[in-house]
Amino acid sequence: MDGHRKAGFGVPDGSRSETTTKTTGRFCDLIVRFVAMILTLAAAVVIGVDKQTKMVPLQLATSLPPVHVPVTARWHYLSALV
Repeated sequence: MDGHRKAGFGVPDGSRSETTTKTTGRFCDLIVRFVAMILTLAAAVVIGVDKQTKMVPLQLATSLPPVHVPVTARWHYLSALV
């Protein structure tokens, strides 16, 4: 009787059923997709509302001091979106 399986179970001792593994895999896949969607939405919000301003010196002539002009970065200036 050492090699017999338990009655009512189609799985030998110590192993996991195939349906449990598929269900766990699908659940993990769902969690990963949900987290990716949330992080993508957060990145889009950050890019959309970001207001970066940098003072850029503009030299009009060598005899004049540079004029500092504020330049604002916008989301449509991203190289990935050009």
